[in-house]
Formats: sequence, structure tokens, C-alpha cells
Amino acid sequence: MQRSLSHATFLLAVLLGCCQASTTLRPTSASTLSSTPTTTTVEDTKGVTTASTASITSKTTAGDVLEEVSRLLNKLREVAASMQEARDEHERLSQAVAQITAAVKDMGEHNLHIKKKVRKMSKGLKRNSHNRKIKDGLKSLQRDHQRILHAMSLSGINITRIHNHTRKHNLTHPHTPAHKKDHGRNRKNHEASVVELTTKAAEVPQETVRPDKDHELKKPMEEETEVTDNLIPELVVDPPSATDPPLPVDCTEVIQRGNWTSGVYMVQPKGLQPLKVWCDQTTNGGGWTVVLARMEQTPQEDFDRNWADYRAGFGDPSSEHWIGLETLHVMTKGRDHELRVNITDWNNSSAWAEWKDFSVGGESEKYKLKVVRYTSNSQAGDALKWHNGMKFSTPDRDNDVLLGGHCAKRNSGGWWYRGYRGCYQAHPTGRYQNNPGDPPKTSVESRNFELGPVLVWQNWRGESYYPKTLFMMFRPALN
Repeated sequence: MQRSLSHATFLLAVLLGCCQASTTLRPTSASTLSSTPTTTTVEDTKGVTTASTASITSKTTAGDVLEEVSRLLNKLREVAASMQEARDEHERLSQAVAQITAAVKDMGEHNLHIKKKVRKMSKGLKRNSHNRKIKDGLKSLQRDHQRILHAMSLSGINITRIHNHTRKHNLTHPHTPAHKKDHGRNRKNHEASVVELTTKAAEVPQETVRPDKDHELKKPMEEETEVTDNLIPELVVDPPSATDPPLPVDCTEVIQRGNWTSGVYMVQPKGLQPLKVWCDQTTNGGGWTVVLARMEQTPQEDFDRNWADYRAGFGDPSSEHWIGLETLHVMTKGRDHELRVNITDWNNSSAWAEWKDFSVGGESEKYKLKVVRYTSNSQAGDALKWHNGMKFSTPDRDNDVLLGGHCAKRNSGGWWYRGYRGCYQAHPTGRYQNNPGDPPKTSVESRNFELGPVLVWQNWRGESYYPKTLFMMFRPALN
């Protein structure tokens, strides 16, 4: 099409040149005729008129042709420009189509990648669901086991667990066929004797048993003593060996290993010797390591102790006790932890409080307390806000900010005492009171109360209402 346009342009240019040449020649011939001598005046006049008319007509016709040709040329230029624009637009569209095609291809590959990820996530969710079902099953089995043990103990059925052979025993005793046969025979005889003796003890009333020969048990004295003295379920545990897994570092790891029952467990924080702690596995998801326990018991634990006792810890983990400042520091450093306080009044109504950021500094910092981010829906009140940032004090170590005074000596116990405008608002290490105290006040008039060395949580029921139980516990922060 471009060649045809060029050819048409060439023809128009030739035509235009011819028209210009004819326009130039016609006036010259007319002037020549007018200058030729004539014989008469009339003929000359007619000739002049005819020549002038012909010249005007030729001029008009040539001008129109030139205008038309110019117009056609302009249109041809416009058409050529439009074609060039169309060609450019076609190139742009081609590039856009190529980009879209590439994008669609990338989207297809991304879609395949997403499908693979979704498939992997689905498999992971299935595994998590399976693990959750296994944990629930283990928890149910533990509950059933506890109910069976309880029912057997109520029925008077004696329980004896045979001592398991350790790997060391297997290595030191060659298990030849004769040894295995003899070992199995002895074990069966032992189990049969235990069942027989237990059944007889359950069937025969205590007052009808007489020390005559008819009622003598034909067993060695050692076995008889072992059976009659075994009034509670006996659990024989093998000593730990080098191949045993390491102890859990806290109660959260205890529950992660499938131990869903609250009680005393052996843990070993990093850098410390193994120790016994009380694990609360039922409160708010479990995994809580108890720091401080206060309850009614006889006798009550003495919390009026020195720095060394509070540093190392004291008391029985199954009753009133203090876990120890150094243990608290090691277990709360390097990771966020949360603190919880559970309080029970003398009507067995409970309240709690939680803080989402809890830690205890090292001995060089006098075991400085950090307890912030109080949970707004807590019920017991933020009594520890008064003690945040304080150093620990004992009767033999004065680290409070009370000028000219000693809060630990005055209140007979160790705690993160403040000193300025009062020694405490919470005093969990105070002397246990076997009564609820005065009735709860409707409002607290002052924060500068001083009740002395008593167990109190001022923000809960006022400064003169004593709790029946109080537990402080912590675990790694969940969020």
C-alpha cells in the first residue's frame, strides 16, 4: 500500500508540473497574437477578446487543478501519518500482549507453587490434628488410670509393680535360655504369691486371723513382711542412666512430654542442679511452675529467713515453700515469661491476676523484680505494681528505698519491699493468719497502710483481709 501511495504521489506531482507549464505558455501565445498586425480594427478587437477569454479560462482551470492536487496531497500525507500511527499502535499492542502472556505464565507458575504450599500445609494440619488426638487420648488414659488406682485402693486391692530390669542389668547378666527360663519362672511365682496373699488378706477379717499353725502362711518371712507392710501402691523406679533423656527445664516442658497431672516433678533448669518443683497443669492451660505457695497446714512454714535461704529456696514443694531467687533468675532470663497469682478466701471463692512480662535479675542486681503488662480482666488487683523495679530484701540484707528503716526486719520476711510511702501492698511472705480478718472494706482510704508481718494482698479485699491460700507461679509467655 505504501508503494501505491508513492506512485500516486508521483503522478500527482507530474500532473501538477504539466499544469504549471501550460499556465506559463498560454499568456505568451496570446500576447504574440495580439502583437501581430491585422488588416481591420474589428477583427483585431475580436481576436483580442477571444484571446483574453481563453487566457482567463485556462488560468481558472489550472488554479482549480492545483488546489485539488494540493488537497489530495494533504490527504495523502494525513493518510500516511495515520498509517504510521496505526503501525506504532500495533507495535505497542504487540508488546502489551507479550507482557500479558508472560504475566499469565508467571501467574500459572505461582498458582502451582501456591497449590504445593497448600498441600504441604494440609499435611501439616493433618499431622497436628493427629498429634492432638494422641495427646487427648493419653490424657484420657491417665485419668482412667488414676480412677482405676483409686477404685482398687478403696476396694483393698494391693498393687505391686515388679522392678524393671535396666540396661545395666542386661549387660551384666548374660541372658542364656536357661537364665531366661528360670527368671520367668521366678517372676510368675512371685506374682502368683502376691495375688494369693492379697486375696486372702482381703477375704479374711482382721479380727479372725490368729497366730496358730492353721492360719500360718507358707512363705518366707521376708515376703510376708513385704506384703503386709505394703499398704499403699508401691512404685519402684529404676535409677537414671546415661542413656535416659535429659530432665525437663520447667513445668511447660513437663506438660509437653505428656504429663498432664498437677504435682511434684523433677526439673533441671540450664546451669542448675536438678530440683523438685510443683507443676500446676490445670490452671489456664497448665505449664505453670509454682514460685510461692501459702496454705493452711500444721506447722506453718517459717518465712522469716535470711538471704541465703531465700536465694537457695526452702520448704516442701507439695506444701508451703519458696522456689529460690537464683532458680527464678535462671528460669526467667533470656525469654519472656508471664506471672499468675491465685488467691482463695475463707469461703472458698477464688480470684486471680496475671502479668504478661515477668523476670528476676541476677544476684549482682539484688534480684531486681520486673512485673509489667497487667491483664485488664484480672480479678485480684495489680498489687505488684507497687513493687515493680524493687530489689529483694531480707532481714539481713536491706535493699529497699526506705530511708532510716528496714522493711524486711519490720515485717519479718523477705520480699521486694518498696519503702517509699509504705513497704508493701502485697505481702505473700508474711505470717499466715488462720482467720479471714476484718470484713472487707468498701473503699481503700490510703495506700500507706502498715499491717506488719502478715500475709495480705491489699488490692484484693482491702488491707486487713487475709487469704486462705495464695499461689504465685510462672511459665513462658504465650504471646
